[in-house]
Amino acid sequence: MRSRGTPVIQAQALIGTALGNVTLQKVLGQGELGIVFLAQQSPADPQVAVKVLSPAATQTSSQRAAFLERFRKEINGISSLEHQNILPVFDFGKYDGLAYLVMPYISGGTLQRTLEQEEPLQLSKIVNYLDQMAAALDYAHKQGVLHLDLKPDNVLMSADDRLFLTDFGLVKIVTESQISRMRLLMAGTAVGLLNYMAPEQVMGDVVDMRADLYSLGVMLYQMATGQTPFQGTPLQIATQHVQTAPPSPRLLREDLPQAAEQVILQALAKRPLDRHADVRDLASAFRIALTSAGSLSESQSNRIASPGTTLTSPLLVPRKRGLFDPVWQKAAQEEEGRASVMNTTKEADAFATTGALMIPGGKMGAKSTVKLTEPVKVVQVPVAGQPGSYVTGLLPVLPSAEPSKESNGTTKGNTPGRDYKKLLKKAAVPLLVLLVLTSLGLFWFLHTHPTVTSKTSVLTEKLHPDWQAIAAVQATATANANYILTDPLQQNIHNWPIAQTSHHTYIFKDGAYHVMDNDANHSAPALLPGIFLNRPLAYTLTMQEIKGDDGSINNSFGIIIFLNSQARNGKTVITFYSFEIVNNKGGVYQFLKYDSSKGQSPYSTIWQHPFGREFHQGQGAANTNTIKVAVNGKHFTFWVNGKKVGSAKDNSIQSGQIGMLVNLKGTEVAFSNLQLTNH
Repeated sequence: MRSRGTPVIQAQALIGTALGNVTLQKVLGQGELGIVFLAQQSPADPQVAVKVLSPAATQTSSQRAAFLERFRKEINGISSLEHQNILPVFDFGKYDGLAYLVMPYISGGTLQRTLEQEEPLQLSKIVNYLDQMAAALDYAHKQGVLHLDLKPDNVLMSADDRLFLTDFGLVKIVTESQISRMRLLMAGTAVGLLNYMAPEQVMGDVVDMRADLYSLGVMLYQMATGQTPFQGTPLQIATQHVQTAPPSPRLLREDLPQAAEQVILQALAKRPLDRHADVRDLASAFRIALTSAGSLSESQSNRIASPGTTLTSPLLVPRKRGLFDPVWQKAAQEEEGRASVMNTTKEADAFATTGALMIPGGKMGAKSTVKLTEPVKVVQVPVAGQPGSYVTGLLPVLPSAEPSKESNGTTKGNTPGRDYKKLLKKAAVPLLVLLVLTSLGLFWFLHTHPTVTSKTSVLTEKLHPDWQAIAAVQATATANANYILTDPLQQNIHNWPIAQTSHHTYIFKDGAYHVMDNDANHSAPALLPGIFLNRPLAYTLTMQEIKGDDGSINNSFGIIIFLNSQARNGKTVITFYSFEIVNNKGGVYQFLKYDSSKGQSPYSTIWQHPFGREFHQGQGAANTNTIKVAVNGKHFTFWVNGKKVGSAKDNSIQSGQIGMLVNLKGTEVAFSNLQLTNH
């Protein structure tokens, strides 16, 4: 039929050809892997689609034989896939050196056409589509089948928005190896084949299901922003996949929450190990990010995307707004102003373990309480020179100014009011400090000079300073100078990860943030999103082991300091410090540095020390421990339950995110009372 060097398939010449039980009627489309025909067995039967595979532009007889052998080996696994979001294979076979597959004919078009018509898609629709594709891929991966050519053109759509993934594993049949894909690239492969290709595919490395996850991440990026992350010629696109970080999706779509952007970027990590564990984790993380930011309604966040999809999470408790949403912040401030007096006792109780506001010359007790005459906020202030010790102070809450009205009843303009309010906020602390200094000076003068009698013979009384007010002002000034962030971790006010998967569990319950490692091969880290910190810094966190194997040398958990990622030689490198408690018999404290570029040994020990009597070893509420790590320049100092236990020096990581981690499968730890201060 063909001689060496001629095109593999002459499409029009095949019209009218019978392949198996069906007859080819017309050409529906042509792609890199072959040609799709409309076919039918008889006029009374439904029409079907037949894909005739095209292994390369030209073939020798030995190449054709190798191609047909690959088809024979792979087609049984592909045709056995049965999932509601995978286009089934009705039949397959060979004909005159060709290989073909018979599938249902779906007339609704492709996801690519939808993206061209609607880009970018609504967030709720993105979640729906992502859930369906992830469900299909997860099923196929569990059957040992990789797709390796995932792109919108290979996602068919029905009229009711049901998706069908096609062409599973066909690229593996058509090309002899991953190396041959690189040859196709150098020969001028179409851009469409490269836009969604994982870096390891471009480089011809060994691939696994995380290559499909990367391609799904590219599609997620495109659905959210209306374009793929990399543009240019085929060679430029391939190079960017390997070496260049994708542009921020939020620059292209302002309503995309920051946490959702991070989910997308993690899926596009250059190293497979840095991506999500699997496609279900990706879909779940994206849904959670949108729900926690208020970008999905409650019905959308709990709705199953399509019949049989199981990617929804019962743990989701949607909030109306995300933490960084200005409307959310405004509402929180207004609520705080209204309820601060009522809730003062409750907030003070939450901090009861760290001390109370001492009134000079007074005694602790009911009579030393401060009567509140205006809205206040209770804060904790670290005591200088006494690590782990705090006093409680009161911060005044500025009341919301009502819009003033002119004599004619009209409302004044907003700009002067806002400027005046800003000026008041800036001047508040200096004025209060000046007031304190003036009061102290006046008290000293009157205390050291005799009392005089006025001309009206009225005796002048001695001034008794209001020590409560003085202490409150001092606490206010110190808190403003020292505090970076405080989070009791009783509820999710800072967008911490919330998930329950086969790999890890993150959930708020019983007044704490619980992290559990469910994976024997990976730790369970939790990072505070959106906040990057520099030296100097003091990080304090309370932790309690709920359950775990205290007989294992790997039963460790603790805090993450300065986690960051950067590109080195075309690869993404993750680095951070961790202070960990190895909670077993003869346990130790460890201060470690993690560097993913170190291969099989990414951790290095900077300092370690055995437990002392200060540590409450074991599980349960009676064995809660508070850890504090202070960073100043290259110096690290470590405290446990208020006692200094050691110090270390290292200057290799200057800044990054903070968080916590659990390292052993089956270990669950409850974290609470996180505080970040300027050290």
